[in-house]
Amino acid sequence: MSSAAASAAEDGVKEKEKSASSSIVVAVRVRPLNEREPVSLYRRVVVPVDDQVLVFDPATKGMSDRQKKAGYAFESKRALDSKFAFDHVFGEGASQTEIYEKTTKRVVLSVLDGYNGSVFAYGATGSGKTHTMIGVESDPGVMVRTMHDIFEAMSGIEAARRPKVTMSYMEVYNETIRDLLFDRDGPSSLQLREDPEKGAVVQGLSIFKMDTANDVFSLLDKGNQKRTQSPTEANAQSSRSHAVLDIRIELKDEVTAGENISASYIKGKLLLVDLAGSERASTTMNQGGTLIEGANINRSLLALGNCINALARSKENTHIPFRDSKLTRLLKDSLGGNCKTVMIAAVSPSSLSFEDTHNTLKYAARASKIKTKAIKNTVTADVHMSQYNAIISDLTSEIQNLKKELSTRQGTAADGTDLELSRLKSELSLAQGRLHAREEQLREFLDDAARIMGILEEQQKVLLEHGLMKEEWHGAVPSLKQVVEKSLAEPISPFPIRYAHVRGREGECVC
Repeated sequence: MSSAAASAAEDGVKEKEKSASSSIVVAVRVRPLNEREPVSLYRRVVVPVDDQVLVFDPATKGMSDRQKKAGYAFESKRALDSKFAFDHVFGEGASQTEIYEKTTKRVVLSVLDGYNGSVFAYGATGSGKTHTMIGVESDPGVMVRTMHDIFEAMSGIEAARRPKVTMSYMEVYNETIRDLLFDRDGPSSLQLREDPEKGAVVQGLSIFKMDTANDVFSLLDKGNQKRTQSPTEANAQSSRSHAVLDIRIELKDEVTAGENISASYIKGKLLLVDLAGSERASTTMNQGGTLIEGANINRSLLALGNCINALARSKENTHIPFRDSKLTRLLKDSLGGNCKTVMIAAVSPSSLSFEDTHNTLKYAARASKIKTKAIKNTVTADVHMSQYNAIISDLTSEIQNLKKELSTRQGTAADGTDLELSRLKSELSLAQGRLHAREEQLREFLDDAARIMGILEEQQKVLLEHGLMKEEWHGAVPSLKQVVEKSLAEPISPFPIRYAHVRGREGECVC
């Protein structure tokens, strides 16, 4: 491919990723041959042509008798010589850095801007999915590189925007969801619920607030050690579950106009998924428990394939069988909803995995036709200064009433009211907690207001120095103390907090 054509193709991929309604970005990674696939016995069936096109089962001449004897029956048939085109094709020499930079980095930047993103690796067992997504300590994969870039970006964001990163890590094993960061010994099965606003929600999943990249890496290592793995004939370190890393990012912008505050929250969500590989019992030689695991893996991947097929047809009123598996319910938005999605299809170049590789390429080609529509997740809220004072006053009054009721009940505790006293103490504790939270919000607001008023005063001085503002106007601008005293003296609206229109599925505001 010429340099001009390559540049045009890359621009096309960037435009595809930026558009509001776009197709899933699909990349194919061809892993190197391993010791089970000697060239003396098996031929190469995947040949990359350039960075976007590959040929599957190319026509060859001069195949040795040993190759024909050792290969499958299809090798004696006419070669398929099929061409596949994708957004990216990575050959056997592609590095982890190159794959991350060309597939995932743009999605990470979109998530930091308030969009939902998803990256998942798909392929047969032993094709290199886990190496691509997780990697090793000396050569980390997509998950580690993603978190490194997120915290590098967060370090450049001013503290006033209050950047916040949370993370959870789970696995789908035998159609049950497990928390990979839960400290309790033994597996715990979590329920998957449907929320009309948030979509699929895993109840009881632990969520950790991350402050540094090192916190993330230690938790990732902890989760990967708990992930279910078992050796098979096809893969010595076969993952027996689908791993899902859920990352949430929140940023806040505030604008003060007079006595009102307009707060805007940007919320991004990123799912990084390492799927378990499809298996053939004749290849893996599984028995007993591992055979059941393989059947459940194939079942969930079949449900995923059915969803891909239905979405690729892009017909209206087509039923999409997302509820056939917990995996597809978790990936519902990633496949056809509010999300920017990248699929990395991992394949083996050897004829030993002929059918698995062919199926993976066909699924990847269908996935490239799926359309998604990403919407920026933002929430805005308008709050008046005097509303904070009213809320604190109400909470203080509630605490006083609860204390009086508690004092009255303590005098009659002998009449069997211990349970009621316990309830009142609990309510009192909750009310005090709410009061403390509101006082913290008020303090934060006053700090922000003081900062803004300071900026205004500096601007007024500059205007006076340049003759752009009359001296008599300067005294007309109220001070911060005057603004606060006036706002606290005004009557309170019966509806203290006004929420603006919420855009995006994941957005919500806590004031």
